[in-house]
Amino acid sequence: STQINSAENPDNAAMLETMIQRAKDLTAKECLGMVRCISSALSLVNAAEVQHRLRSIKRHERESGNVFPGPLYHTEDSVKGSIHALLQQGQATADEIWKQLSTQKVELVLTAHPTEVNRKSVLRKYRKCTDLLAHLERPDLMPYEQLSGTYDLQRIISSLWGMDEIRRNKPTPQKEAAGGLAIVESVLWEAVPGYLRKLNAQCRLSLGKDLPLDAVPIKFASWIGGDRDGNPNVTPEVTKEVVLHQRLRAARLLLADLSELENHLAISSRFSPALEALADSIPDSPHKREKYRRVISHLRKRLVKTARECEDALEEFLQPDQMVFLRTKTASATLLDDSDIDGVPGIYKRAELLE
Repeated sequence: STQINSAENPDNAAMLETMIQRAKDLTAKECLGMVRCISSALSLVNAAEVQHRLRSIKRHERESGNVFPGPLYHTEDSVKGSIHALLQQGQATADEIWKQLSTQKVELVLTAHPTEVNRKSVLRKYRKCTDLLAHLERPDLMPYEQLSGTYDLQRIISSLWGMDEIRRNKPTPQKEAAGGLAIVESVLWEAVPGYLRKLNAQCRLSLGKDLPLDAVPIKFASWIGGDRDGNPNVTPEVTKEVVLHQRLRAARLLLADLSELENHLAISSRFSPALEALADSIPDSPHKREKYRRVISHLRKRLVKTARECEDALEEFLQPDQMVFLRTKTASATLLDDSDIDGVPGIYKRAELLE
């Protein structure tokens, strides 16, 4: 304790010299352990800091008495804070702000940064740490639930210490693209729609009306697998393979959402004329009265057809055992077989999902 207190004193040159000498005496193996320990500690601190910032923002919202209602947090750098600051200072009207939000677009570009050496499994574990810290702060947890959450956190930290945290081999462009898609699937696919629903609700409360249905404030693009002017390993064949994988993943994600939607919409009356006309254009459907399901099941068939077409095109790039795994993942997402999609066109454009 005395040594620690002395080390905290920046004017204590003797303790600094002692620390320098001890560092010089460390072997290479001991240095590796020290670096790993410090690196893991910093990553865990970052995970805790995310939860601490969120906790502080929520406390501020509660203590403010909900002066500015809305689902978004009222901070100076948030959309909600900016809207109310502009309105209060008279720098813009509600209509002007609404028009800007309706037309502006933020495009986020996914790229494989060469310094990103952390493995996806490691990043997921640190994210799980943040989620567990939020869970453990719930005031309604029973003692066993608190203890179980604490044990889960300890197990994750222990597994992190036992893992090799960095990639030992340079990833191929295809693996870099798979990492980018993993971010979309595990985070963005749910987070972005959730944020846009909150943004729309905030516009309704603060500006008096919803955003247009066709407003797209956030868009995504990707350089991964297509940066042929900056990466000599990216060839036209690599770009084709990456794009096929992206189309396949998109079809599977949409297929999962439509399957869930089909389970919910067991409605057999009060359809709009547009839906009636769309349902009537789909022959030979088992859903005679539940017309939402008739339309959705037809879209599911088209998505399965799209996925199968992508799988067929990927045969020239993958080994037979990889193809078996690839086709199994699509088959597990649907109960349809090849006979169910004969004569059904695939889906190639976003607009075709909305027609």
